[in-house]
Amino acid sequence: MIHRGHHSCERSCSITLGSTEFDVTYRLEGKCYSDPGKLSGPPEDCYPPESEANIDSVTLVEVSNERGVLEPGHTLKVGLLFEINKLPLDEYLLESWAESGYE
Repeated sequence: MIHRGHHSCERSCSITLGSTEFDVTYRLEGKCYSDPGKLSGPPEDCYPPESEANIDSVTLVEVSNERGVLEPGHTLKVGLLFEINKLPLDEYLLESWAESGYE
């Protein structure tokens, strides 16, 4: 059965900018697709499983450091989002979507 849907999830990570470490919670939103494939039967009817996620947005939910929760300015937001976008965000979204039962 092919699954398609829109999904969102929140994740957390630590990011170091300069000499400061930040604990960041961010929200992913995007579209997901999964096809379990067909692995048995005549070879001409078989195909491998595949899945894909397209990230629509990444937003900061909370940023903190040793001084507590921060309201980051534009420059800090850009720096944190730049680092977050280096992560395998599509894999994270697919994993969360699969764990939710493709809801």
